[in-house]
Order: sequence, then C-alpha cells, then structure tokens
Amino acid sequence: MIKLINVNKYYQSGNDKVHVIRNLNYEFPDTGLIFILGPSGSGKSTLLNLLGGLDKPDSGEIWIENREISSFNKKEHNYYLNSYLGFVFQEYNILKDLNLKENISLSLEIQGIKTKIAKRKINKIIEEVELTGLEKRKVSQLSGGQKQRIAIARALVKEPNLIIADEPTGNLDSETSNKIFELFKKLSKNRLIIIVTHDEESANLYGDDILKIDTASIDQQDDNKSNNLNEETTNSIDLQFKHKLILEKTKIPLKTIFKLSFKNIWQKKLRYLLMFIITIISLTFLAFSIELNGDKLYQNVYTTINNNVNYADIYQLSPNSSINTEKDFYSKYKKGELMDNAYGVIKNFASDLTLHKYQTVSINYAKYGLEKANFLYNGILNTIIYYDETNTYNLLAGKLPHPDKPEILITDFILDALKHFGIVDSNSTIYSILNQYIDLGYSTNFKIVGVIETNYKKWMHLSRYKPNYVIDEYDKSMQGFKYDYLIMNSIIVGDTYYYYILNDSFQNNKIKINSYELEESTVVSYQNQEITIGNAPVNPDEIVIPRVYGGKVFNINNFEYYSDRWILQNIINTTPATYVDVSTKFNEIQTDTGNFDITSIGQFKVVGFTSSRDFLLSSIGYDNYNNVIQEAKSNHDQEKIVVELSNNPATALKQFNQLYNNDYHFIIDVFHYQSYIESYNVDPMINFVSKGGLIFFTILAIGIMWTIISIEIVDSRKEIGIMRSIGLSGSKVSLLFIIQSLCINLLAYFVSIPIAMQFIELYGRNITDPLGEISLSLYTLTYRSPIILLLFTIIVTFISTFIPLIKIMSKKIINIINERDN
Repeated sequence: MIKLINVNKYYQSGNDKVHVIRNLNYEFPDTGLIFILGPSGSGKSTLLNLLGGLDKPDSGEIWIENREISSFNKKEHNYYLNSYLGFVFQEYNILKDLNLKENISLSLEIQGIKTKIAKRKINKIIEEVELTGLEKRKVSQLSGGQKQRIAIARALVKEPNLIIADEPTGNLDSETSNKIFELFKKLSKNRLIIIVTHDEESANLYGDDILKIDTASIDQQDDNKSNNLNEETTNSIDLQFKHKLILEKTKIPLKTIFKLSFKNIWQKKLRYLLMFIITIISLTFLAFSIELNGDKLYQNVYTTINNNVNYADIYQLSPNSSINTEKDFYSKYKKGELMDNAYGVIKNFASDLTLHKYQTVSINYAKYGLEKANFLYNGILNTIIYYDETNTYNLLAGKLPHPDKPEILITDFILDALKHFGIVDSNSTIYSILNQYIDLGYSTNFKIVGVIETNYKKWMHLSRYKPNYVIDEYDKSMQGFKYDYLIMNSIIVGDTYYYYILNDSFQNNKIKINSYELEESTVVSYQNQEITIGNAPVNPDEIVIPRVYGGKVFNINNFEYYSDRWILQNIINTTPATYVDVSTKFNEIQTDTGNFDITSIGQFKVVGFTSSRDFLLSSIGYDNYNNVIQEAKSNHDQEKIVVELSNNPATALKQFNQLYNNDYHFIIDVFHYQSYIESYNVDPMINFVSKGGLIFFTILAIGIMWTIISIEIVDSRKEIGIMRSIGLSGSKVSLLFIIQSLCINLLAYFVSIPIAMQFIELYGRNITDPLGEISLSLYTLTYRSPIILLLFTIIVTFISTFIPLIKIMSKKIINIINERDN
C-alpha cells in the first residue's frame, strides 16, 4: 500500500516558482492497475518520479507500506529501486552500450540472481514483449517501439511489488499497446501497477482506478471506479498498515561491473585509445625525467656488475657513520670492521647468499721453480678459504674435504699453475691430481680431494707480464681481476686446518732492521746472554744487535773484518747515538697492500753486539714488542668475508640491501668506481631537461588524464542516472568508471615502463670514464620510477574520476537522467 499525505512539489521556471503538485493526498491499493490521466505539464511524470524515489517532494510524506520514503538510507534506496520497484520511463532510458538482452538482464544481475534462473526469466519476458530473435541487437539498431518494449521488459523481469510506467505504449502500435496493457492487467493481480498515459480509452478498458490530475488538484470520474479524494478528506487517511515493507538486499557481482566497464571502453575505443597513447608518452618521459636524477647506490652497484666484478668484500657500517644522513650519500656506507662471528650472523639471516670466509696468505708452493714465474703464475698462494658445508662448490672432479682432516680443494687455476711450475706432470688431468699430496711448507702435507671451477681463463692474457708487474691501484679496469684472483689463487680447507695454517704462519715472524730483511733472526728478551761488545739492554728503548749486522747499522764498509774489541767498543762509545727501526714480517701472511709488515714497533738505541743472530731487548722492551705483535695478530685474525655477486645488477642490488637493511648494517663493497661516478659531468642541457621535464610531463600527464576522464564521465551522465534508477549504488557506479579509467591508465603504465627503460638504457649505454676503460652505468630504471609512476597513475585516476562523479552524484536521479543542473 502507498499513501501520499499533503505532498507538494515546486519547479523553478525562469523567475517563476510553479506549484506542480499541490497538497496531494491519496492512498493506493496493494494491488491493481491504476491509471493517471491529465494534460501535459500537470505533474503526472513528476508524481511518478516521487513514487519511484527519483525525486523528492518539497513537503509532505510518501509512505511505502510502513516506511516513509524519505527515511530510506542510501542502501535501502538502492534496494527499493532494484527489488521493490520497476520503472518504465517515457524516454526509454536504456543503456546504449548494451545490447537488447544485456539491458534486460542488468536488473537481475544487480540482484545477484543465478545465471540459470535469470536466463529463464529473460527469455520468457523477451517472448512476452515480442522481441524474440533480437537479443543480440545493439540499441542503435532498434526502432522506438522496440526500445520502449526493452524498457518495459527491464521493469517486468524483476517481478517487483510496484511497477510505475510513464507513457509505456507511447511509441507502440495499437495492437502491441493492447498486448502490453493486457500483460500489465495480468500482472496487477498480485502487485500494484501505476501508469501515466494520455490513452483514456485504454485506461477505461484496463484500469481498476483512474486519477485525473491537473496543476492544482485531483479530479476523479463519476462512475463506479470513483474514489472521491480531495483536500477535505485529507484527515480521513490514517496510518494503519497491513504490510511491513521488506526490501531485498542486492549485491551486484564484480564481474558485472567489469563487463559494463569493458563494454563502455569498447564502445568509446577511439577516445580511450587516444588517452592510452598520450598517457604512455607522458609516463615514459616522466620516468625518463625521474631517472635522469640518478640514484647513487644504483649507479655504484650497476657499474660494479657491468664491469664484470664477480665478488666483493663485506664490511660493517662504521660506528662513525649514520644511516640517516642526507648530507653525504657515501657517509651512510662508511666501512668499518666486522663484528665477531660476522660470517655466522650473515649466514643465519641471508642463507641464500654464497659467502666465503678467508684470509690472505703468501705461501710459496713453487719452491725453486720461481724462474718460470710471471705476473699470473707467480708461484705464491694468496688465499685460504674456509670450507663451509652449507655452501655450493662448483666441483669439476673429486669430493668435498673433511673438516677435520688435512684435505683441500684446489681451483682449476692452481692445477694449471702446478703444471706450469712442473710440480705435477703437464699431462695431469683433474682426475689424476686427486688424492695427491702437496707441500705448502708446513709440517703436514695436504691431500687434494677435489678441483673447483673458476673464471681464470679469461685472465690468461696477463701471463705475458713479468712477475714484478704492479697493477696501478687507481686502475679500476682490473677490479674484476683482483677479486677473481683472490678466489682462483686459493685453496679451500676445513675448519681444523684452516686455523692451523693461520696459527703456524704467525709463529714464523721475520725481523726487519731499517730496510733490511733478516731471514734467520728473531727478537728475544735479554736473559744474561753473552754480550761481546758494549752493554746489556736495560732501558725499554735499548737493543743489542748481532755483530754480523753492524756494518748495515753503522753504515761502515767491511765492518765484518773489524776484530779488535777496542775498535768496536770505540765505535759504540764515540759514534753519536745510533737508533734502528725494528719491524717484523710474518711469514706467509699477506694484506691487501702486500706483505704484512709491522712498522710501529719503534726505534731502539744500539748499546752492544752479540755473536748470535738474535736481537736482544730489555724485559720491558720485549714486553712492549710482544704486545705489538699480539695486537697485530689479533687484527689479522678478524674475519674477512667475500660474497659472490649476481651477474644481474638488479639482483646484486637486492643482495646489497639484504645485508645492509638489518640491525647489523653489513656493507657489500660496491663502491670501487665511486671516484669515476662522482667525477662524471652531466651535460647542462640534460640537467635542465631532467628538472624541467619532470615538471612539464607531470603537468601534462595530469592534464591529459583529468581531461579525458572528466569528459567521459560528463558525457556518460545520462547513463549514470539510468544505472542509479535501476538500483545500482553510487559506489558501484563510481567503481565502474574507476575500473575503466584504471584499466586504460594502468595498461599505459605497464607499457611505458619498458619503453622508458629502453630510452634510459640507450641514453646511458656509452658513458665511460675519461680513458674509455670503465663503463659507467649512471642511468638505469630504478625502483623509483615504477613506484612513483604507479602511485601517480592511481592517485590521478581516482581524483580525476571522483571529482566529476561527486558533482553528478549529488544531484537527484531524475535530474541526472534528464541532464538537468537543478
């Protein structure tokens, strides 16, 4: 049952306020076919719009069952339009982008009715309105009468409680009109149907009641269908309701939203194609402009990898660094010493990385065959690597070493070197070398149990250089070789004998006096040893030296021939105090800069000679000397770790961030080319383009997206109103436009990224250091462009969609349909 109580509606016509519906009171029955007649402009269609919830009265109440229509919230209003009400518009108001069947089925799709049931209902109603065979026809291919029947079928297919129709047969022939009225009459037996028409004859023939309306009042006929309602009987309408209003919830499937979006895109493909192309161009140049302001970390990592550096040392962030500094990029990565057990810590949280714990050494394995040495094959083993059973080793032959046995893996380079120096037969294979023992100068020989593969063959051209050839520390073109050589000129040994080699090496320290290396001398504490000439050392800075080195210390030729004690004593007494610099060289230990020399032991005053080859210090002096030795040994015992870098720069960058972005801030040393990167001068024009282009293309991209999306929404205003009138919520309508806009813009985004990558790589392809030896990877597509552009695309799309939609959605549905501003 529907009740109208003192309903008034005004329209503004120029400066005049027209009172279209005046104090209207009426009670509609629960079922039946009610006709409303009246002249044009009398408010018939306005009344239907009020009943249909497409417009609001200026005053008065409209009750639907037990609910006043203005009390509906947004969801209830949508449920009312979709499930309770079926509306047949005078101007058809069907969606032009959908075909005949899709227009009819949309109402059922909004209700979420199962496909099989919906299909049966649709086929039945299409047959009843005589549109069979036209299901796939586009709206533009249909006549006015056929469009009218689509509108009728769309309302009837929902089987609503209330059907309101505005001139439903206005574009139909008399025969079809009669069939439609007969269908309405049949359906009105269990629902209320209200029809506005000028066809008074049909109203008399089919109507259960007829209301005549003019601009001021309602008049009724005098026959048996009369109900005599006027202003005087207003108070006779009570608010006792037989039924409670039940609104069925509707939930439109997401696939329907996508279908409508893609349909709209296809129907307006030229417009969207233009938007797609221009957006691609804008986003491509925007990405290019962003990346012209290069990312220093990317530049260092990509330059390192693209110059074939396969390994890098790992350090830890220096305590003097700050990861949050913005003043100097490189200060965030200032290298410090590794913490204790750094290798184990890294292994725990970055088990996917291939790490090697190692120490540099200097082990002469060529023995007396060094006359065959060259720069590549120098006969000196430089690295021992700790065997880790969790690592993967590229074994060419053999097995892995036992951690507690004197077993080693050698590299294919070491095998080749052993052949070069004649230590093994030149015809030896990787299989014949297995289980042979090698003498590395220790009390224990080591068994070769396996051979691993390295990259040594690409460096074979260096074998033509002499052994004393020195790589310039500033020659970064050899950076890859330095790390490759560290690995290829190494042995891999298990835990026990790894530390055995290191400890044994430190027990054989050699003495250097001034610049002279003394092979067979050691420093000892004075314990009443014989002093042949001079005095025993008493003070911490006094030393007794072997007599055989007197000539070197006092710079006297033929000193060894002086045998007279008085002469020797006189040299000590009369010569100005002579001091010597004492340093030590640890046998078989190396650093990055060469032999491990300690130069900070100090200067000692010579006070006597001894016949032995030992240097004698006072007890305090020896303690000081020993402390320096132990400190040096402790420093050398600190872990050294090298990581295998991916040959893919992007993956290598992930490796870097994986180690750095944790509580310990480990640093992979990828900054060897820092000076070249920082010294590169950017073309002023490129610098201008990078900054000006960033602003220009940002504005262009926003303008293009905004304009095209806004035009599309404004042009689709009528369609928006139609979809709202059949119960599609404002949020779902908004989602429809967001999907189609995002679809085009995101597609343009995904196309623009690889295009931008090609442009950027093409521009940065031939950038090198001044000598043309180092390839500098200064411009590459970083994470910044994809992330910034993705956020940019989504934000602009949403804003460009929502602003015009909010303006449209704030209007009454009927005004949207009729494309009126008020």
